[in-house]
Amino acid sequence: MKPKGDEINEFDDRIDTKTELTLNETLKLLLRSVKLLASVRTLFFCKVGLAIISLLPALMVPWLLKIVVDQVVLQSPFDTETVPFPPFMIPLVSSLEGMSPSGIMMTIVIFSFFMMALFGLRAPAAEQAEIIGAPQGFDAATQSEQALSAGGSATNGLWGLIELLLTIRMTQRLANDLRSTLMGRLSRLEMTILDDQRIGDSIYRVMYDAPMLPEICYRLTLRPVLIVIGAILSVYVLKFSYGEVAPELIWASAAIMPAILLITAPLSRITRRVNQKSRAAGSATTNSVEESIDNIKAVQSLGGSEDDTRVFDEKSSESFKRHRHTVLIDGIVKILTAFCTTGALAYAFILITDEVVAGVLSPGDYAVLFGVFVGLNSSAQVVGLYWIELQKNVAAVRRVFFFIDHTSELDREARPMAPLTNKVSLEDVSFSYPDGRQALHNVNLELQVGQTIAIVGPTGAGKTTLAYMLPAYIRPTAGKIQFDEQDIAKFHVDDIRDDVTFVFQEHMLLSISIKENLLLANASATDEKIF
Repeated sequence: MKPKGDEINEFDDRIDTKTELTLNETLKLLLRSVKLLASVRTLFFCKVGLAIISLLPALMVPWLLKIVVDQVVLQSPFDTETVPFPPFMIPLVSSLEGMSPSGIMMTIVIFSFFMMALFGLRAPAAEQAEIIGAPQGFDAATQSEQALSAGGSATNGLWGLIELLLTIRMTQRLANDLRSTLMGRLSRLEMTILDDQRIGDSIYRVMYDAPMLPEICYRLTLRPVLIVIGAILSVYVLKFSYGEVAPELIWASAAIMPAILLITAPLSRITRRVNQKSRAAGSATTNSVEESIDNIKAVQSLGGSEDDTRVFDEKSSESFKRHRHTVLIDGIVKILTAFCTTGALAYAFILITDEVVAGVLSPGDYAVLFGVFVGLNSSAQVVGLYWIELQKNVAAVRRVFFFIDHTSELDREARPMAPLTNKVSLEDVSFSYPDGRQALHNVNLELQVGQTIAIVGPTGAGKTTLAYMLPAYIRPTAGKIQFDEQDIAKFHVDDIRDDVTFVFQEHMLLSISIKENLLLANASATDEKIF
């Protein structure tokens, strides 16, 4: 019988084979990601304060344009206005009353220069990750590198610079903390798991999957807060000033966000799936590179370079094909949101111009209404992509949390062990690998401290397996190993390894002196201890 889709080993995954996420599992991952903000809560609350204040320029700009059109160009007095100014504009309007048109214009120019220096007078929807700020690659790996230092603000100027730098610091701290946690767990996996886990896949998870976590945190906290606050303020301003003049516009502006979210939400599952496959294909390519470099001498000596190149080419092509699938989904979502927002803008344009032609609204009101509605449309487009973009990051974070949660040698309950002074004994020790292969059967052996012992046997006899048991890289499936009558199954691996020095068959030395290589293990070691 054919296995289920999420159990098929499409790429190089041997351990992480169940990749499909249900809605409930997705929500749990999102909640778990947000909890990590506790480690940067001071930076986070500073970011929230800066971001909320940065929404104000976007609300003020349309009203400044209205004053320029009505009071400067058309020279209409403030007391003839039928549409009331919102409360946050009252101090400025009060200071402008009684001035000549040229005086009003000069004051607006000076005020605008001040706002430009402080906020930049930029007014799009708030962005957390500035993906258009610098060139990025077209695959998950290079995009993740930029995500590691992502930051943004709804403004420019001095305020935006401060917010940008603070966000970058917070992003890097979140991502690097997660990277360190994941690397610590991967390095302490059981030896039988390490044998099956590809090195390239581990590199991909640490380097490219982990940096996607901060964006999840922002999308679930900052992004919705800013969008909702901005939308509520915009709708409130419209209702306050134009609620009786153009009620249809108020209803249209309030309905556009939930409408777009309902249209794009059904695509969330397929988005998770294609992004998971894209990342799995990318990690398979990384595996191919790592294995080729690690075995380059054997490959070249046996004339296997062409086959090695062909394998890499196939995996690289598959990776880019999977990435194109993600681009296709993005394109569909953007087309749907653009169709909705364009229709809403067309409706608003017709409604507003009709009211201006009929004399109900002034030309300055057109600048305010259309400007605010364009801002709402930008926020609506962000909302349309909101849940879909989350699915991309969930696919990456799932791969990270999988190995953070995976059983490791650190998860065993253990207590401190007394130092080894006498002997190591193996009593009826047997071991079978997860695939059923039995490497050892009822081994009884006693090793005295200071004794030199050679274990000899053909390939597959269990020599390496036996050696792995002494530092507890693997544990017996039957029998026990004792250090001075202490069963090591009950003790912590760090205490066990303090008594065992293990030199692997394939060792690695850095291009420095032997002494400097030894000092990597104990930087405070004296020459007497080394020699």
